[in-house]
Amino acid sequence: MAKNDELPPMGLPLAEPSSSRYLLGLTAMVVACAALVFAIGYGSIQLSTGPCDELYAEALDGLRAEVEFLKESGATLGVNKVEIQALRASTQVAGDSLEACCEQRKKGAIGEDRFQQCKQRATTMAALPAELVAAHGDPTAAKQAIRTTANRLRGIAGDLTDIVNRGEPGASAGVAAGLPSGSKSDN
Repeated sequence: MAKNDELPPMGLPLAEPSSSRYLLGLTAMVVACAALVFAIGYGSIQLSTGPCDELYAEALDGLRAEVEFLKESGATLGVNKVEIQALRASTQVAGDSLEACCEQRKKGAIGEDRFQQCKQRATTMAALPAELVAAHGDPTAAKQAIRTTANRLRGIAGDLTDIVNRGEPGASAGVAAGLPSGSKSDN
């Protein structure tokens, strides 16, 4: 009788060495693949969401909702489309500047102190919708609140740009819009 034909000692199951190695290898491969998928998924979640995304949402979600409200009910508030478009454009510029600040932070181009300045500007942006909502009852106040908010957003965008580029916040809104204050054009 050949060795493979012999029965194992009583109480032990028949085992083929090749099948147990196969199952062990297969199990190890499944565990390794699962770990790899988890690591990639976790990494992508960490890259796609983070303090910048949260900061961006807090600063801009209320403003965007208010712009949408004004687009839908601006006529009843006595606000024209041009004023709403100016507010929308200022919101976009400020959002882009905040996003640039976050991107520079992710790259390590700006330090924690300058990023805190960006966060302070984002907090100011987050408070602006309340001023717009408070003016809904009076058409004159609504128009003035929209103009004031649009100007403040342009100023914040200029501050954020300065923080990112030079680390010198506090520039006037004119810097973000074009010529520095006091400059003469070559017209």
